[in-house]
Amino acid sequence: MKFSTSISIALAVASVAHAGYVPTTTKCCDDSEITTFEHPFGLGVKECDDDTIYLVFEIGDGQLEHDCETVCCKSTPTPISDCDDDCEDDCEDDCQEEYGDDYKHKVYKRGEKYYKKKYSPKKSYDYSPLCHPYCVIDKECEDLFTLCDGVLYDEKYATGSIVANHQFQFDKPAQVDALFTCGWSIVYKDGYYLLALNDCTTFWECAVDDNGLYKLYDACIGGQCKEIEIIILFEEYY
Repeated sequence: MKFSTSISIALAVASVAHAGYVPTTTKCCDDSEITTFEHPFGLGVKECDDDTIYLVFEIGDGQLEHDCETVCCKSTPTPISDCDDDCEDDCEDDCQEEYGDDYKHKVYKRGEKYYKKKYSPKKSYDYSPLCHPYCVIDKECEDLFTLCDGVLYDEKYATGSIVANHQFQFDKPAQVDALFTCGWSIVYKDGYYLLALNDCTTFWECAVDDNGLYKLYDACIGGQCKEIEIIILFEEYY
């Protein structure tokens, strides 16, 4: 009887393995490479020689950019950095003072000029499954993204891609000559949850003008570029 039972179990295991599935147990410490995440999140840019986090936004044609608008990372459950109560200054005033009348702030999302996002009702998200301290911001990101099976989407369900010129942007449908349309993940590194592409967390910001505006790339395309990491920004409320 015992011998027969052992054979039955062995055959069952072999059958499962043959079907391409081996049951595994996911532990909390295995969250270092997340390819699917339940909740939407924002993105921020951190230069490698600076702890300042700049808020990333998406313009109408799907390109990702950032200017001088910063966010304060209030990490949970333990602090990543100290935050002053007034650390989130008004970007319009700061940029106007620094760059003068030439400064142009973001004014539209994909296909909708002067679009202002409406948040109603507010919804609280549960990030308790995350194992490490994570960056929470107490403001509402204007652009949120989702990750499913290694594919990154924006709110219009356009696909996050690295296109032929190495720029990071969203397209619907994805460009046929895009270099990467999948392989995205969230990894924990350097005290933050970071966006990764094929396990690489190094990206580049490249200036497009003299007014503090940058576009994002997966490679250095010139002397106007700086190495960056892309921080995952979790919202307390949506």
